[in-house]
Amino acid sequence: MIAKDLLRRAYLGARSMALTPLALVRRRSPLPERCRKILLMRVDRIGDLVLSTPFLRNVRELFPSAEVVILGKGFTSELLHGGKLVDRILVFDQEGDAGIVRGLASEGYDLVVDMHFDYELKTALLTRRVRARCSVGFDIGGRGALFDVAVPVRERKHFIEETFDILRAMGFQPHQYPMEVHLCPQAYDAARDILSNESVGECYAVFHPGGFYPQQRWPAPRFAQLADLSAGLGLTPVFIGGKEDGAVLHEIAGLMTAKAAFICGQDVGVSAAAIAGSTLFIGNNSGPLHIACALNIPSISTMGPTDPVRFWPVSKRACVLRAESVEHISVQAMFAAAKTALSSIVACG
Repeated sequence: MIAKDLLRRAYLGARSMALTPLALVRRRSPLPERCRKILLMRVDRIGDLVLSTPFLRNVRELFPSAEVVILGKGFTSELLHGGKLVDRILVFDQEGDAGIVRGLASEGYDLVVDMHFDYELKTALLTRRVRARCSVGFDIGGRGALFDVAVPVRERKHFIEETFDILRAMGFQPHQYPMEVHLCPQAYDAARDILSNESVGECYAVFHPGGFYPQQRWPAPRFAQLADLSAGLGLTPVFIGGKEDGAVLHEIAGLMTAKAAFICGQDVGVSAAAIAGSTLFIGNNSGPLHIACALNIPSISTMGPTDPVRFWPVSKRACVLRAESVEHISVQAMFAAAKTALSSIVACG
């Protein structure tokens, strides 16, 4: 691990030196006085999108007459339905990427913002192909040389504050707007149908045992134990997960004694709608947790090696159990937190 980190630092140092001449010889364009068309790039994960919604709200308020377009993954339209934060969504998944990239330069953007906070160059290079009047992005590992406005990175801070640094670099003072999730009526209908078919009533807890990184995932047998205990409190367990979570959800189903419902492989919007109607969310530090926080659903979550500064859930109704390894978090501790959370919620009818 140490050797890998040293190699990465050496690579980034060399790359930064290689890109520096580009910054010196190229003329940087200032932020246009009037932006009629803005492209925002957010082509990473669910949690990143949800945590970016306060930034999106700021952009909407700062540029009320501009057309705001977001380049995102397929789930973006499911979580930002209705044009409340952006006017148009371009899907940037593995299939069909080339066609979208070819069309970006012809759109005539005044401003393009690469929101990716990392050293990878893919999106930074993509901003060059957009040919906007001004480009903005984080200066990590020399990436700043590729933008007209390079956003400095000086200290660790929460993900939302990182996105606000983009606005500060552009000369604006951001407002502390809450996170937002906007779902279409069809997502609510689909979730309601699934829960009704599984005989799930109004009082249920959504469990999410998944996570992008393996070290984020609390052991499946413990989720099964906790779900059984929660059922004893009158909460029907409802498990959600993507197609990649099918195996772990099947394992949990085989370990449980209480009846549970499973929403696996559905669109993100359907899972989010199930969260919206839940009494309590229980899961790992992953995208669905941030959806629960945006929807103001009480949550109990695990946190292991995830960076607590960047990814702490933003909600007064969030309870986090943190340890160096998620395996050090006991079922008893999670259950105690769940009972405490329920005690502050109006009793289910």
